[in-house]
Amino acid sequence: GISTILLYLLLQVVDPSSTKGSEVEKVDIKSLPDWTAALSAHNDGLSDVALLKLGKINSRQDLSNENRARIRALLVENLVRTGKYEEALSTANGDELPFWRGMALSGLGRLTEALPLLHQFIDDPSDPRHEHALITISSVYNSIGMADKSIRLITESLENTKDAPRSPIIYLILADLHITEKNYTESIASLDKATINPISNFKILAEIIRSRALIHSNELGEAEKLLRKLYLNPKDFTPSIYQTLNLLRAK
Repeated sequence: GISTILLYLLLQVVDPSSTKGSEVEKVDIKSLPDWTAALSAHNDGLSDVALLKLGKINSRQDLSNENRARIRALLVENLVRTGKYEEALSTANGDELPFWRGMALSGLGRLTEALPLLHQFIDDPSDPRHEHALITISSVYNSIGMADKSIRLITESLENTKDAPRSPIIYLILADLHITEKNYTESIASLDKATINPISNFKILAEIIRSRALIHSNELGEAEKLLRKLYLNPKDFTPSIYQTLNLLRAK
């Protein structure tokens, strides 16, 4: 459950770069109100609205091939974000958009097809899709009882980018996986390496993971102290975080 929350928080929304080509545009989509509205909804995480606007534009007959590919890329991404995996796969053209096809296949449980596509983005940590793919693959391996392989993947990625800043989510997921493998000291060490804004939701999630590691390490006094401290700012809690804190205190 924590991995799912972290993956949701990680996903960044961007205007996909257009494909290169010399074809003259039949219409400038940037001038279309529906395109502006679609991008705005996409950037705000309102994928259902984005799909509605993109569908209207895609039905036009005056689009260049370049712009149609650009719209299709945004359609596939938002279809994946809304869990419409089959439709995303049917919308993609051939073998384009391997990342989002991999995400769709993963969502459908077609792991043997998804993993090779997503593994393409593991080798290059500078790729903006690297962490998305890394988290998805790690989650897949963890779901089939291979948390140790998930830990190896993330650890190797971090070692390959020692001098580059990494999202705190990577460290949080690694810490959570270490708890699964009963590596409680390593879990806390992973949390200590993360650079986290003290007022972000990541900070709350990090402390929840830390309290779990302390409980499993039988350091109950430290865990109780940490959980009491977290309760000082209940306005920051989502219902799921509040429920998790109550369950940990009860435990």
